[in-house]
Amino acid sequence: MSQTSFGIALALMAATVEAAQARHEFILPDHLVCGLTKLEDLLDARTLQMLGLPAVQTPVVQAEATQLLELLQASQIKPRDLRHALRAALGDGGYDRPEGESIHRSPESRQCFERAAAIAQEAKAPLLATQHLLAALLELENTLTRQLLTKQGVDIAALAAAARARPVVLTPPGKMELTLRYRRKDGVEKQEHFPSEQEIIIGRPKSIPIQIDLSPDLKVSRPHARLFHRLSAWWVEDLHSAHGTYLNGVRIAEAVSLAPGDELRLGDTTLHVHFTSFETLLPEGVYEATLAVDEVEPPATVPEDLRLALLDRFSKIALRQTHPQGLLDRFVEELGVLFPQADHKVILLEENRDLTPRSAEPRGAAHVSFTLVREAMRSQRALHWVRRLAVEGEPVASLHDTLAALCAPILYNGRPIGAVYLDATRLDSMFTAADLALLSEIANLLAQPLKTIDSSELPRFPRVFLSYAAADRAFVERLVSDLRRRRIKVWFDERLQPGRARLSQIDEAIHATEIFLLLLSPAGVVEPQALEELDIALRKGRPILPLLYQPCNPPRTIAGLVPVDFTNQEYAAAIDALEQAVYDLLKPVSKESTMRILFLAANPIDTDPLRLSAEVRTIDERLRLAEFRDRFELIQHWAVRAGDLSEFLLRHQPHIVHFAGHGSDAGEIMLEDELGQAKALPPAALAQLFRILKDNVRLVVLNACLSLPQARAIAKEIDCVVGMTREISDEAAIKFAGGFYRGLGYGRSVKAAFDLGCNEIDLSNLDEEARPRLLTKSGVKANNVVFV
Repeated sequence: MSQTSFGIALALMAATVEAAQARHEFILPDHLVCGLTKLEDLLDARTLQMLGLPAVQTPVVQAEATQLLELLQASQIKPRDLRHALRAALGDGGYDRPEGESIHRSPESRQCFERAAAIAQEAKAPLLATQHLLAALLELENTLTRQLLTKQGVDIAALAAAARARPVVLTPPGKMELTLRYRRKDGVEKQEHFPSEQEIIIGRPKSIPIQIDLSPDLKVSRPHARLFHRLSAWWVEDLHSAHGTYLNGVRIAEAVSLAPGDELRLGDTTLHVHFTSFETLLPEGVYEATLAVDEVEPPATVPEDLRLALLDRFSKIALRQTHPQGLLDRFVEELGVLFPQADHKVILLEENRDLTPRSAEPRGAAHVSFTLVREAMRSQRALHWVRRLAVEGEPVASLHDTLAALCAPILYNGRPIGAVYLDATRLDSMFTAADLALLSEIANLLAQPLKTIDSSELPRFPRVFLSYAAADRAFVERLVSDLRRRRIKVWFDERLQPGRARLSQIDEAIHATEIFLLLLSPAGVVEPQALEELDIALRKGRPILPLLYQPCNPPRTIAGLVPVDFTNQEYAAAIDALEQAVYDLLKPVSKESTMRILFLAANPIDTDPLRLSAEVRTIDERLRLAEFRDRFELIQHWAVRAGDLSEFLLRHQPHIVHFAGHGSDAGEIMLEDELGQAKALPPAALAQLFRILKDNVRLVVLNACLSLPQARAIAKEIDCVVGMTREISDEAAIKFAGGFYRGLGYGRSVKAAFDLGCNEIDLSNLDEEARPRLLTKSGVKANNVVFV
C-alpha cells in the first residue's frame, strides 16, 4: 500500500507512547490496539491542532476516528475500558532504554502492518486506514486483546469481517479549489471559485468561452491567460497577449506554478490568488526551513574555505567528464559523498516545460516529489521539508512516507533551469540547516556546467501521448507523475492552448510523440474526444498501447490488443509493466534481431581527462549513416564502477561490449570507485565475469591504453577481442572506433571492420606507435564473424 491515513499515523504515535511509558523494548500488537482505542480522544479539533495537524485535514481524521469507534461500539466494546485492561495485562516491561535509542515495532507488529496493507489492497481501498489495521490485529492468535475480547463474549470473527467490509470514505489529498479576488476596471469587485478540474480562461469574450471577463480593461487581450491544475499544482500561462501576464510583478514567458497569496496582473487588473496548497494537504509535512537562493552571494553559513573546496571539487568533475550524462551521474555520486544521510539523490532539468529526472541514485525510477521541486523552482528558494508524525527509523517504500527532504533550485541568470533533490527515510538520517545551505551552494555551482549541456547528447527518453476521459483525471495525474519519474515524457491535454483549434493541436502532439496510450474505462470508451484522438493515432500509424484502468469493452479498432492491466495487479506492478511495454514498443526491430552495443565509459577524477563523449558521438554517427543502421542499438553507461558490470550485462544482454577509458601499466582497465577515483580491474576477474555472463557477447573492444593483457584474458572466453598494445592518443582511439563501427554497420566481418579502423588511423597521418590488436578465441576466425 503506497499511502497510509492520518489515523494510522496517529494510532502508531499513541502506541509508541504506550510502549515507551510501560518500558517495553518493542511496540507489540497489543500496544497498537491501545493506539487505535486512543483515537476516541482525537475527535476534538483543538487536540488535533496541538498535534500539528493541518486544519484542512481535521474533518478527515475525525471521520476516520468515528468510523473506527462505530465498529467497536457495534460489538459492545468500550475503547477506554479495553485500553485500561490491556495496560494492566501488559504490565511493566522492565526495559531501560538507552538515551537516544528509538523504539521499533516487534516482528509481529510488522507482520500485522503487512497483513493490513494486503487487506486494504484486496478491498481496493485508496489508502491503508485504521479499520484495515484493526482487522489484521484481530486475526492474530495468542494476543492479550484476543483473550480479553473472548472473555467479554465478543464475536471476533464478525468484528474482523465488519472491519474488512467497511469502505474507506476518507477524502484523499489533491483537490485544490481556486479562489480569485479582483476589482474590474469599472469598479465591480468579484470573488470567484473554481474546482481543480476546471480550466480557467481570462480575457475578453470573442470566439471562445471566457471564464473571467475583464472586458472593461482594454489592455486585456482576448484571450489573455489561462489557469489550469496539473499534477497537484495550479499554473498560469500567458496566451500570447499584447501586454503580457505578470506574476508578482514579473512578466512570465512560459507556464509557471502558483502559490497561495500570489498576485496576477493582466492589463490594469490585479487578481489575488488563494487556494489550499498541496504541501498543506500532504500528510504530516511542514517546511522546517527555507532559504532564498542567490546566484552571486553564497549562503552566509557556508564558510569561504568550504565554498572554494566545493568549487574545486565540482570544477574538476566538469573538466574530466565531458559527456553530459557522465557529468550528471558524477554530480549525483558526489552528492552521495557530501550527504551520506540521503537515501535518494536526484538532479532534474527543465526541458520544454517538463521536469525530467536526468540522473538519480539509486538507479531506476527517480524517487522525487515533483510538488516540492516545483515549489522550490517557483519560489527560487531552497526548501527543507520534514514529516511531523514520524515515529520509526526503518526504511519505507513510498515517496509519501519520506521523513525529510531537501530541494534547491538550479538558477541561471535569474531563471530556474532545474533542481537538486535529496530525501531521507530514517529518523537517524535527518538533515540540518547547514545541509540546506550547503545544497543551495552546490546548486549554484552546478548551474554553469549544466546550462552548457547539449541536450542532443543526453539519452533520449520515450515520448508518449495519453488519451483519457475527464472522469479519470485524478488517476491520470498520478499515472503521469509516476511515468515521468521513470523518465517517460508524457503529453496530455494539460498543454492545450485556448484560441487554437483543439484537433490541430492534438494532431501535432500525436505526430510529435512515439506511442499512443489509451486509458480504458467505462467513461473512456465512450468519450468522443478520446475516440477522436484514437482515430488520429491510427491514421498516423502510431503504436497503440491500451491501459485497462476499469473493466470495460475496448473500442473495436483495438479489440485485439493486449492492454496493460491495472485491475488485476498492484499499481506498482502495473506501472513496471507499462514502463517495460513502452520501451519494448520503441525497439526498431525485435530484440532477437537487434545487435546491442554496450558502451561503457569511465574517466576517474584522479586520471587525465579523455574525449570519451567524442568517441561515442563518432560511433553513433557512423552507425546512423550505415546501411544496416536499424539493426544496431547503442546503449551508453558512464562513470562505470566495477559493481555495475554484471548489472549492465544482465540487463542489456549485449552482443558487443565497448569499453572507453584508461588502462594501467599492468594492463588493467580503470573503472571508478564509490568516490569517483580510479579502481583497477584485474584481467582474470573481468575474464571470469565474461565466462559467467557472456550470453550473446561475441565481441569486446577495449579502447584503452595498454589493454592487450586484459584482451588476452578475455579472448579465452569471447570470440573476438580488440586491445591496445601501448598508450594510444584520444584522436587515434576516436579514429579507430569510427572506422571500426562503420564497417560493422555496413555488414562487414569483424576482421574487415578492424582493418578499416586501423586504416582510419593511417589516413589521418597520426604519429602513433600504439596499434590495436585483434585477438580471437581458439577455433574462431574473425573473417567469419558478422553481426548483420
